[in-house]
Amino acid sequence: MIIAATLLISTVLTIFIINICRWIQSEHASNNRKSTTPLETHPQGIAWLQKINLAISRTPFLTTLICVYIIGVVETLVTLVWKRGILGAHSHKHTEQVIDQMVLQHKITSPAKKRNAIITGADSGIGFEIARGLLMAGFHVVIASRTPDLGVKAQHDLKQLTGSEHISFYTLDLCSFDSVHKFVEKMKSLFSPGDIDVLINNAGVMNIPCTVTGDGYEAQCQTNYISPLLLTLSLLTLMNQDHGQILFASSSTLYATTHLDPSMTTTTYGWNGLDHYAYSKMCITQLTRLLGQKLAKQSSHIKVNCYHPGTVRTNLFAHTTVFTLWVAQYFFDFIMLTPKEGSGTALYLIMHFLDDDTLHHNNGRYWADGMPQQIPNNVTIRRPASASSPPSSSSSLQSANYPTAAATVDMEYLWMYSLKQCGLSPTVIDAWIKSTAKPIVESTE
Repeated sequence: MIIAATLLISTVLTIFIINICRWIQSEHASNNRKSTTPLETHPQGIAWLQKINLAISRTPFLTTLICVYIIGVVETLVTLVWKRGILGAHSHKHTEQVIDQMVLQHKITSPAKKRNAIITGADSGIGFEIARGLLMAGFHVVIASRTPDLGVKAQHDLKQLTGSEHISFYTLDLCSFDSVHKFVEKMKSLFSPGDIDVLINNAGVMNIPCTVTGDGYEAQCQTNYISPLLLTLSLLTLMNQDHGQILFASSSTLYATTHLDPSMTTTTYGWNGLDHYAYSKMCITQLTRLLGQKLAKQSSHIKVNCYHPGTVRTNLFAHTTVFTLWVAQYFFDFIMLTPKEGSGTALYLIMHFLDDDTLHHNNGRYWADGMPQQIPNNVTIRRPASASSPPSSSSSLQSANYPTAAATVDMEYLWMYSLKQCGLSPTVIDAWIKSTAKPIVESTE
């Protein structure tokens, strides 16, 4: 009886609080104050969230698991206060309308201006909404999914929703290097060098039951980090050299770990898979930064960035218990972002970076809510005692926006180690990166 009464009271209070927040939203709906962020989210909330995340990343005595949950709770509170509640006053519908307007403002009107995009994990959730936005903007889109039935259904649904026939589907299982190689060969048969404008590495898994792939890697690490890197580098020569853009889906959980142990890619776990998830997201974020530096060093116009979509109501949370409790469903349906809201930052980067050459310096960055965020620069890597340090990067890369000299050496080690995991030759990759070079022409005006 006590448990039942507690659940009933909790449910009633939750519904009451949510309805109060919705009333506040309706009261603020008539307030036409101008937002100062690209996606019309509250800048103060974003600033506070960034400060707290960085503080968590600098706290040495907290475990990764505890940090992940603290980050999740803080982000939920920020969303409640600034996006759904007292200081936010924006509903799901309003944010989705902002995204639709942004997409239509950048719609391709000239048939000669054909743009191609590849999106992984696009059979549902955020990837599906990114694909829908790009189709609405006039892109030719290739969606990839490991499940053929879901991929074919998504292709059909996207055609119905957008009226566009410029969409195709191909199978891609990121838990298999063989599948990645076959997908790359298929893309090379469809596209010539320079044809791909956008590559979005959206697919990901979180906190799944521990699985070791056929390639010998823990499934989260291979899906979220190793295979996306392999796919990206393998398609690098097909990217448009004038405005090609590569995006990786990241997560705010990257702030939960600042000590990287490469052995995690091959180690298993019991009940807690969040350590491996946070590790995979920190790795792909650091490699995004490093690849951005390498491209910038060659004066390449190709941009590579990663983004945090927010806490989005998708299947990603299917294996995280708190999100599956029936008593919490009503609350999370209200507080969490919709998949379309989660697509906002990725679509913002695609639309604005393709049309604005002044943004080419924003390379190798981590983005959230349409704004660049600071990546922790206190990251260290555990190396075998016999491992020698890779050569450090040039001093020109060690600016305020990048790691310190010692951290840069560690990131170069992560780069070399990751290439080895992908089965890629550093010499070949360096040649591919150099082939993207396109000197930036300075204006004479």
